[in-house]
Amino acid sequence: LLCYLAQSGSSVGRDIEGALGVIDHFTASLKSYKLHRSIHHEAILQFSARLLWHHVRTGPFRPALIRLRMEEALYLFPQNTIFLSLYAWNESRAKIDDRVRAMLRDNFLLPENDCVTSRLFAIRYEIQKGNVHNVKAAFEHAVASEACKGNAGLWRLYVLWCAQSEDAKIKNQAKEVLYRGMRACPGVKALMMEAFETLRPLMKDEEVKSVHKVMEEKEVRIHVDLEEWLEEHGGDDD
Repeated sequence: LLCYLAQSGSSVGRDIEGALGVIDHFTASLKSYKLHRSIHHEAILQFSARLLWHHVRTGPFRPALIRLRMEEALYLFPQNTIFLSLYAWNESRAKIDDRVRAMLRDNFLLPENDCVTSRLFAIRYEIQKGNVHNVKAAFEHAVASEACKGNAGLWRLYVLWCAQSEDAKIKNQAKEVLYRGMRACPGVKALMMEAFETLRPLMKDEEVKSVHKVMEEKEVRIHVDLEEWLEEHGGDDD
């Protein structure tokens, strides 16, 4: 940090290359202490990412520098979304080819690196950059993966996204996604409750009752009488 700030004048004259050289020297020394790819190594690379982010916001920079640095960091720590976020931001400015999707496909989402945060990043990226079909595919790949197929939070987000979609076909698939999620995550109350909340306008009384029955079978704690609740919250049968 001292190396970076020692240059006088504006941020244009600040020595980002020199600062990164100091970081490289430090990370090279970690190998001598068998700390390569350790939490200490990841922490210093995260610092370098934050320093790069500060640098690009305050003056001219070379996009290739960000790309190279983040590709190296992602190779070492493929589950770190700080590195992936900066990489994605940098590539979104270039708009030459689809390096972010390639990085996700070829590194982040490989079975040995797969995790919920990576899947959420991929979904968010498609929401921001892709179309509804890209987003749906990202959700489907996530809930089909070994690392995430039993994650109730991910299934719940998938249900909510379908229910709020402006595409009628996708909206009508929300119930099917809920049922699939209930089979993948049996007994998770927060997921099953979507039948009574988000999906109530889309579900018939008999469908709601079937979910209620499953909750009883799984001994999920229920605090209201279903018949009274249905009278109060009329749905698709009305």
